[in-house]
Amino acid sequence: MEPAVVRVAERKARQHWEKGPHRVDYGRVDLVVAPAALVLVVRVREPHRGRTEVRARGRILGAPGRRRFPSRTKAALAVPLAGRRSRARISSEDGQDRHPGAVSDRVRDRRTEREHRIVHVRRHDHDVAVELRPPAEETQPAKSTGRLRPGDLHGMIMTVTEDQLTLETLGSIGEARAGWMSLAAASGNPFASVEWCEAWLEHAAAAARPRLFAALRHGEPVAIVPLVILHGRYVRKSRFLGYGAANELGPIGASDSGPEALRLALDATRREWDVFHGETLPGSGWPERLGATLVGHEGSPVVTGPWSSWDDYLATRSHNFRSELRRKERRLVEGGLVARTISDQQGLEPALDALFQLHRRRWGEEASPFFAGLETFHRAFAKVALERGWLRLRVFELNGRIVAVTHGFRFGESEWSYQFGRDPGLDHSSLGLIASAQAIREAFAEGARDFKLGPGRQDYKLRFATGDPGLETVGIARGLRGRASLISAKRRAG
Repeated sequence: MEPAVVRVAERKARQHWEKGPHRVDYGRVDLVVAPAALVLVVRVREPHRGRTEVRARGRILGAPGRRRFPSRTKAALAVPLAGRRSRARISSEDGQDRHPGAVSDRVRDRRTEREHRIVHVRRHDHDVAVELRPPAEETQPAKSTGRLRPGDLHGMIMTVTEDQLTLETLGSIGEARAGWMSLAAASGNPFASVEWCEAWLEHAAAAARPRLFAALRHGEPVAIVPLVILHGRYVRKSRFLGYGAANELGPIGASDSGPEALRLALDATRREWDVFHGETLPGSGWPERLGATLVGHEGSPVVTGPWSSWDDYLATRSHNFRSELRRKERRLVEGGLVARTISDQQGLEPALDALFQLHRRRWGEEASPFFAGLETFHRAFAKVALERGWLRLRVFELNGRIVAVTHGFRFGESEWSYQFGRDPGLDHSSLGLIASAQAIREAFAEGARDFKLGPGRQDYKLRFATGDPGLETVGIARGLRGRASLISAKRRAG
């Protein structure tokens, strides 16, 4: 693009921006000017070549006279030609023109566009999804038919208002490390932490391809959506990063922004998967918020505090439970039971050895493939969690022999029970009940506000729990293979 043409176009745009959305014709240049941050769209007509060549230069223009625009906005640029495949040059931030690739004239998903007003375009090497709210004046022909056509996007500025959520593709966790860490800490979920996600990608991801997104509002990250794409023999699946191994998954960030951010991320990747499986989402109402199908629901009991003393908490339990707990704990202590918490790297590996050994001894062939089958991953994360002060690994010894190990995490104001191994030969003594009581007591003594007992509604968890927000697993299918996979998942969930 000739620099002189661009400079003149920029000058004309600044002269006309206060008049509201309108088109300015200047020789071979078509402009669209709106009272917001501007993206300059240039279309060059070259009749001597017998065709119209479309070239675009995207640039955010400042307001004239050092004034601020009425609202800070972000904009996306789409310049496909109607009725044919075309290429458009788009200037990148370093000033180099790059081909974004051919724009396909494949029929779009009209129903999704009508429902969500989504324009899906290809730019550089990633997908861009832009939600139009409200549609620009240049899209009136498309508005009358209830859909958007590629040809209607010529010379458009698609703006996202200041309060609207926008999506940014992340090439790696490191591109948003600071914001990710802040959002994970605010969520109080160790399975949302940067350390957990990096360890999972390194040791447990196998062939899963990460697709990471940051949702922005006012230019600041308010949610992270960590997805992975898996290619099976017949079905392509989209799942949350860390699936299977985590107690709780979902968008990382504010609860009011999470569902919307997840919807945008699924729209941006919708050509890459046949079915989306969203496991262990916290709370309820996810099918309605995502337009998804409920696959399954399970309990997630929690002991809500804080409690000033262990006796104050026990006072909320039944008389029989209090008496049983005290009697069995006294009997085990008199028999030589000693508990200790691992606090250094020297004691970490022997304790983890005992945990995995007891877990396999207890469950045999039914041992969890996401725990016993991912031992390298769990050892790597436990080492990092100990360094961060998150790990709560408690070892119970009886006459010098390790008979039980509880494995959990203290993250923020919550403690999470994660795994548990015990000697099956001591089931008659209710060793598991006493070990859980010890973990809960120590957590509240350290100032925890709640103790999350983990997925599942086992009887011993319900005896301790004061509430149960629950977990939901949802699915979204695209195409015949996706629907078949979703039906199979619902059957497995019962």
